[in-house]
Amino acid sequence: MNIFIVHAHPKKKSFDGALTRTAVAFLKEQGHEIGVFDVLPPFIAWSPAHLDDTIRGNYLEAYQGRFKAVENTEPIKYPSLKEYDQETFQLKKKED
Repeated sequence: MNIFIVHAHPKKKSFDGALTRTAVAFLKEQGHEIGVFDVLPPFIAWSPAHLDDTIRGNYLEAYQGRFKAVENTEPIKYPSLKEYDQETFQLKKKED
C-alpha cells in the first residue's frame, strides 16, 4: 500500500517527529511504500509541554498500536473523477 504522511512540526527531534519516524519505520517494516511531506519550514517554533520519557514511550507505543491495525481498517473511499460532472464539478446523481 502507498501511504503519504503529512508532518507539521519544525523540529525533527520533537514528539511529533518521533511519531512520524515510528510510523514510517513500522509501515516500511510491513512492506508499505511511504512518502513524508514536512509542511512547516524549520524556523517556525512550537513548544509543547515537556513529557518525561515514560509518558512519551507510552504515547509512542499506543501510536504504533494504531498502525498495527492499519491492515484491518477499511480505507477511506473517494469517488473517481468519472463520477463528477465535468462542468459543475459536483457528483453526478446515481440512476436507480
